[in-house]
Amino acid sequence: RKDRMVTVRRDGGPATAHRDQPRVGINVWATTEQHATDLSRLVVAILRSLPDGAPILAVPSVSGPSSVADESSQPRRYFTAELHTRGVSL
Repeated sequence: RKDRMVTVRRDGGPATAHRDQPRVGINVWATTEQHATDLSRLVVAILRSLPDGAPILAVPSVSGPSSVADESSQPRRYFTAELHTRGVSL
């Protein structure tokens, strides 16, 4: 794992032919507790800035970040988010 790393994984959420509501789990690792918190806050700010209608319509829910014990003892944060998106023409 890198000293600073963010992973995003889709953990579910409904989808239709034209809309999608992915629920994502986000893990953040850093070299110190403060850096993990700061990087998490940056990722949350980026998520909240995404809605522009093309294709992300809204980010109605962000839960966390929370401190999570990691087997490597590297500082880690975890949070979830829900996004509302619409389909785009290919």
